[in-house]
Amino acid sequence: MAEVALAFPNDETSAEVIASRLRSDGIAARVDRGLIGSTWQASASALVIGVVAIVITVATR
Repeated sequence: MAEVALAFPNDETSAEVIASRLRSDGIAARVDRGLIGSTWQASASALVIGVVAIVITVATR
């Protein structure tokens, strides 16, 4: 399994709402509040400390 950033809301409250809705639909989602570049690959502009991101778990082969 791998984690992928799905969204970058402006604040933690919005992030928690989005993650909660995903979880209620059966999608493993969490809010990442920090070093997002250490757990997944993204464009260089997204590798910023302090960014709030919605991270989901996806199955890999």
